Amino acid sequence: MGQHPYGVLLFFCSAHVTRYLADTNWDEWGKSEEVIKESTAHKTLIQTAKRMKTDGLSIKQISRYTGLTVEEIEEL
Repeated sequence: MGQHPYGVLLFFCSAHVTRYLADTNWDEWGKSEEVIKESTAHKTLIQTAKRMKTDGLSIKQISRYTGLTVEEIEEL
């Protein structure tokens, strides 16, 4: 019985994944991921606050619901 045609490819990919995992600085990667998530979440909150402001909610209410500062909302 012959070797599975994808066996060599899987082994090759596995070796690259293993090297990538070993060479990755996970502390830095984790920080980068956190920054990206925070940035994306913050942008979403800004968009939501803009819609809330357009719909006539008070700045105090928007701040309470979004966690954004009054100053951030006033600048929108």
